[in-house]
Amino acid sequence: MKKIILTALLAFGVVPSGFAAEKWYDIDVGVSAVVGTLGPGLTLTLPINSVLNARIYGSGLAFDIEIDEDDLEFDGDLTLGALGPLVDYHPWRNGFRASVGVLYAFNQFDGTARCSEAACDLGDANGVVIRGDRVDGDVDYTGLAPYVGLGWGNAVDQDGRWSFSFDIGALFTGNPDVSIICRANTAANQAACQAEADNERDELKDELGDFEVYPVVSLGFGYRF
Repeated sequence: MKKIILTALLAFGVVPSGFAAEKWYDIDVGVSAVVGTLGPGLTLTLPINSVLNARIYGSGLAFDIEIDEDDLEFDGDLTLGALGPLVDYHPWRNGFRASVGVLYAFNQFDGTARCSEAACDLGDANGVVIRGDRVDGDVDYTGLAPYVGLGWGNAVDQDGRWSFSFDIGALFTGNPDVSIICRANTAANQAACQAEADNERDELKDELGDFEVYPVVSLGFGYRF
């Protein structure tokens, strides 16, 4: 199994050829299943030296959200996930680790609210959305994000095949892209509806401006090949 994984990594250039020039097939490889605030995923761990490991992290989760609130029916999709390299520093050559890296985050929420009554409220405006109109919203945190964290676990530890890991850290995603668009059935209602949608977008961006850091907490179980 180890040989297959390292051969694949060499083929795609993830592991440089010099890393495997001499007895590369004797290098330990750790594979872990993880679950946390970025969804379920996998990590691949390779040793660099006695205190440094390289980790390739990938996770993802998507699910639907349905909310019926007063006169608006809301249906949306939430996607969480990240992919990228990490470096773990084990200063005391045990399970404790400090981790840094850059992940490509794809945290996104998009949904549609539909008016099921003769007239529906949007924000502070009463009756600005009428039956048949819809309001589309999107909050997107997609992009490269630095990661720093602390944790416990070493999937290539020589003391055993199985390992447990725990991580707590921060993903610096920055401000999200926010879009709220009203799609009215009539041209007469479009301007008023979109004006209120713009107000809702601005208020939401201000509120989300305090959440430029995404908390990362994860648990994992690994096996060394």
